[in-house]
Amino acid sequence: LLESIRPVHFDQIIVALTSASSHSMKTAAMLKAFGAESFPLEWPGHFGHARQAALDASTTDWVMWLDADDELLGAEQLRPAWAARPPTVTALWLAYQYHANEQGDVDLLLWRERMIKRGSCRWEGAVHETLEPLVEPVYHVIDSVVVKHHPHDDAERFARNLAIAEASY
Repeated sequence: LLESIRPVHFDQIIVALTSASSHSMKTAAMLKAFGAESFPLEWPGHFGHARQAALDASTTDWVMWLDADDELLGAEQLRPAWAARPPTVTALWLAYQYHANEQGDVDLLLWRERMIKRGSCRWEGAVHETLEPLVEPVYHVIDSVVVKHHPHDDAERFARNLAIAEASY
């Protein structure tokens, strides 16, 4: 799925590694070979805090966020669409194909802010985290690029997320 972002030629790619396992060391080596930066992050038990740590590590004026199980469709169109945005825009919305049925038809499509002007918002929420604006947001929709989610349907992730959600309330 990382390969799907190659056509964009991002100025910076940052990945927070929340595990000190040998798998993470292999992942870090793979990310470095891809041209990405990674840094170890002790898992804070809070997705918003983990996302914010990665956002804080960025040095570019604009930041795009993706999960490890997201694929960027139409990536070659992102940079031209970003360059054509109105100058007052603080966030770009992309379609998010969250789920497809057994035939492959998308049955859950959301629109989310996927590119933000750094300093315009902050991650909040332990699970199903959101970007909370720090300035008056000005949104722009890019419909030529789509983020496709490849969900993991496993009980361990569900139990982890439920425990995090319960602990945050």
